[in-house]
Amino acid sequence: MVNSWLLLKEQNKVHALSKSLSAQDPLLGADCGWVEQMQPFIKEFSKEGETVLDIYAGWGSTLVAALLEGRNALGIEIERVRLEAAGKRLKAYAKAGLEARLIEGDSRFVELLPESVDLILTSVP
Repeated sequence: MVNSWLLLKEQNKVHALSKSLSAQDPLLGADCGWVEQMQPFIKEFSKEGETVLDIYAGWGSTLVAALLEGRNALGIEIERVRLEAAGKRLKAYAKAGLEARLIEGDSRFVELLPESVDLILTSVP
């Protein structure tokens, strides 16, 4: 019996984390969430043009999903390796005019105005 409303068998290779980026990580990107996992939540709980914040941006999967759904994307990441990898991953989308903002730091101490964010969402592998 399956108790999930979203069953994904494979991720879209276009949005998957590249092997060259995951090779920089001790876990080889094994905990990278799928973009497709986050898109339904973003569609359901935010509107086009709103800002989605991922307080544990990691590899940027949630940020990519937000951009693809027409949202502004803001991510906070404490680990430099992952911050840099997410930045590289997001460059491909920036070429298409979809840009995310990444902040290096501990999300507990980054100050944001409450009205600057419409949805806080993170992918937990």
